[in-house]
Amino acid sequence: MLPRRTLSMLVLLALMTSTLACNLSSFVMELDETAVAEGLDRTLAARTVDVPHEPSPSETPSPTPAETAPMVSVSVNTNCRSGPGSDYEIVGGLLVGEQAEIVLLSSIPNFVIIELPDGSGQTCWLWMQYGTQEGSTEGLAIATPPPTPTGGAPPGASYSFNASFDNVVLCDENRYVTYHVTNTGGGPFQSYRLSVRDRTEGITLGIQGINFVSTASCFGAIYFSTLEAGGSGYVAIPFDYDPTGHNLEATILLCSGEAYDGTCTSQTVASVP
Repeated sequence: MLPRRTLSMLVLLALMTSTLACNLSSFVMELDETAVAEGLDRTLAARTVDVPHEPSPSETPSPTPAETAPMVSVSVNTNCRSGPGSDYEIVGGLLVGEQAEIVLLSSIPNFVIIELPDGSGQTCWLWMQYGTQEGSTEGLAIATPPPTPTGGAPPGASYSFNASFDNVVLCDENRYVTYHVTNTGGGPFQSYRLSVRDRTEGITLGIQGINFVSTASCFGAIYFSTLEAGGSGYVAIPFDYDPTGHNLEATILLCSGEAYDGTCTSQTVASVP
């Protein structure tokens, strides 16, 4: 059995330990609650973000409308060529119900350059006789036509000539009334039509050709197919009678194309041989 003094000290030690344990538990509890509170504050602070300002309907900018490319449609199926006019090759066409984008303007009136709507990226010159444009072409560049496939002057070149009565020539029992023509324009002529009205007899004769003659004589004549700018030559029409002294009126038509097409211009020449 323990002595009374020892037993008293053990009881006192037990009481001190119990008191210290209670105080330590209270301190730990208070420390944990403080740490949790501070951690929660930090967490909430970290999650706080700036909410962007939502503009009111009056502050919202209106979207800028996108520019619409100029388009063209046709009321009649229309060929599209490598240049402005029938002298140029057909490279496609625009059909009724289709639309094509206008990519260039033309220096030749009533034509535009379009991109074919078949997705090929091919461009060509469209005659606007049957075309309807939608959208503005302001700012588009202006294209000048290329030379014709035959090497002639492009559309837009001036075409003019002077003509005069020359003579009545007897050749092979026929009499030819000849007219002298001079190309005073900037483009070549490659075909002609000549019509002569004999007002004395009330008869009209006509002829067409693709060759000009270098001389009005029956001998030594040289034929050439193109009457170049500044050049001159002769056109003639045969009569099976002698029209000398009759009142003749000739209409001469010269054309830039070989088939009496392209750019054509005419003159009327009155004469009494």
